[in-house]
Amino acid sequence: MQFDITHEELRSFAMGFYRFSLVEGPMRFVRFSDSARGEEGKFGRFWMHASDVEALLARLATGRELIDRVSDGWAICDDWGDKACMWVMTLPAKVRIPAAIGKAHFQPTISKDTQRKQKDLAKWNASDEPVYWLVTDRSYAGGGLQYVIPVRATDRQINKDIAALIGPQLATAMVATNPGLFLSGW
Repeated sequence: MQFDITHEELRSFAMGFYRFSLVEGPMRFVRFSDSARGEEGKFGRFWMHASDVEALLARLATGRELIDRVSDGWAICDDWGDKACMWVMTLPAKVRIPAAIGKAHFQPTISKDTQRKQKDLAKWNASDEPVYWLVTDRSYAGGGLQYVIPVRATDRQINKDIAALIGPQLATAMVATNPGLFLSGW
């Protein structure tokens, strides 16, 4: 199966470098999503290798520490959600899925789109945005290996075969304080 990446996804790779590949199981991927998105959070296209998250869990004690490390390593802006939900995609042996793979490009801690909106304070105050983010020049470093996986095709249709590989929603804080929930079976 082939798929296209969006312009935004292309910009998410360090120096614009990525490669298309078929990844084959057994393998696990993880993604974090905003709690307000509920089940929709699992259909995102950005994933990271589970072993990277396992390595972080071995050194961290709280969900907040995990979120901070994931935000920095995979350059996930603070205004993109609270990262309170975690999803695990498990590829059984010999199952193959397509992915665009590369290192995450650095990002500002608050996305450029949100900072641009906030420059017009009157417009921002009239919007339905629930949180006011401070303009900042701080950035998340990126550098973590990211996988763009077509759980949704570029036409936004859910790929049911790939979506079926994703387990139930996990609470990030619970996983961080009880890694056995995440590590079981490996």
